Amino acid sequence: MMNEAIRVGIENNISSRFKLSNKVYHSFKNDLHTWYRLSAIEIASSLLKNYRREKRKNPNAKKPYVWKKFAKIGNQAYTIKNNILRIPTQPRHFVEIPLAKYTQRVLSDPSLKLGSVSLTSRTVCIAFSKEIAEVEPTGYIGIDRNLENATIASSDNFIRKFDTSRILRKKEAFSEVKSHFKRNDHRIRNRIYSKYGTKQSEIENQELHKISKQIVEKAKSVNFGIVMENIKGIRKLYRKGNFQGNKYRRRLNSWSFYKLRKMIEYKARWLGLKVIYVPPHRTSTFCAICDSKVVECTERKVWCPKCKRLVDRDENAARNILARGMRFIPIGLSSEAANGNPMKELTTEVILRADGSQLTQKS
Repeated sequence: MMNEAIRVGIENNISSRFKLSNKVYHSFKNDLHTWYRLSAIEIASSLLKNYRREKRKNPNAKKPYVWKKFAKIGNQAYTIKNNILRIPTQPRHFVEIPLAKYTQRVLSDPSLKLGSVSLTSRTVCIAFSKEIAEVEPTGYIGIDRNLENATIASSDNFIRKFDTSRILRKKEAFSEVKSHFKRNDHRIRNRIYSKYGTKQSEIENQELHKISKQIVEKAKSVNFGIVMENIKGIRKLYRKGNFQGNKYRRRLNSWSFYKLRKMIEYKARWLGLKVIYVPPHRTSTFCAICDSKVVECTERKVWCPKCKRLVDRDENAARNILARGMRFIPIGLSSEAANGNPMKELTTEVILRADGSQLTQKS
């Protein structure tokens, strides 16, 4: 139904949900529940809007197509009673699914507001939300993300690296295994690729959940906000035709920076912690102490000619990200003091006047 709605929308140049519904609603099977027809139209209209936006930038943009079978119904279509999820399939026909103990425990919270239910061939996902008051932070934690680790630097001078190289090794190993498949049989190839893709996703999610949980727990324990770089659009640097090798592009395009960001963000916001995004410009190429341009060295080290210091590249970037986030609260680093402040010694109390008007934040 979604692909049929997409086809009709492209042929008639329609992206509005209302117009698309009038065009295709009655052509769908009448024996299906109304919620599934409306859901298919809603998802198709969303994909058509994205396709229309992308086509303005790229006239050769690929037409959207839904490969995986899934369905989505609103919170008015299903009921949960006696720890059993009751989902309609056809008019006056239902499927009852018993909920696991963990799901029962989570959904027993009276402050939760139940949302839609998403169905796939293997899973049932129940969305829920709740109102949480944002906590005013007393400091921030800056997070620098790269291929092999995630480094944090906090306002209380806490530095820690989280190793993500296992994810990278597994991706490269699975990619090597898949590259040896030579048979001209797409069915077997899809089955093998799906097998290793599932393993890769499970390992990746497991590692990133552990890292994001530890970062958010650290921020919660000291009542700190979280600062991350807004590196949206970075994959444009690794497109075909940029004079880069296939292996290099595959390595960088498989970087799961956005997945880690979303995990940290939703876990932090669930606890009421503030999340800020700052521009990535100059975070890795300038010194976090004196703001001078650094010199790249071996083993991910950088040398500052002015400070005469050799520091870890990722640690320096995390400190720069932290410094930018600190400008959103009346607490700053000593290196950010403006002219005229009484800064004779590092221990002298100073009133900082930092300008954050050139930064961007999302909260």
